[in-house]
Amino acid sequence: MMIYSESYSNYLHSIIVLLMGILLFTFGFWGAGDAKLLSAFSLAIKPDLIPVVLSIITFLGLVLILSQYIFDKFDSNNRCFSTNYGVPYGIAISIGANFGVVLTILSGK
Repeated sequence: MMIYSESYSNYLHSIIVLLMGILLFTFGFWGAGDAKLLSAFSLAIKPDLIPVVLSIITFLGLVLILSQYIFDKFDSNNRCFSTNYGVPYGIAISIGANFGVVLTILSGK
C-alpha cells in the first residue's frame, strides 16, 4: 500500500480517523479492528476523498445490515448471517477504502 503524501495532512487525517474509530468502539458501534483498518487505509487516500470513502462505507454497511437482517428472518438456522454475531463491517470498510485508494491513484496525486 502506498502512502499518499503531499504534506503531513494525511497523517493527521489518519490519526483523526483512528480516534473517531476508537470512539465508535467505546460506544459499541464498531470493533477495534475496524478502527485500525480504516485508519491504515486512510494513509493511502487523499484527504479530500475521505468524506466520499466514508459515504461509500456507510452505504455498503447499510446494505450488509439489511441483507443480514433479511437472511436472519428467512433462515433462522443460518448462523453465518445471524444478527446475534454482529455485522462484518470490515467487508464494507475494505471495499470502500480500496475504492478510495484507486481514486487517489487515478487522480495522480
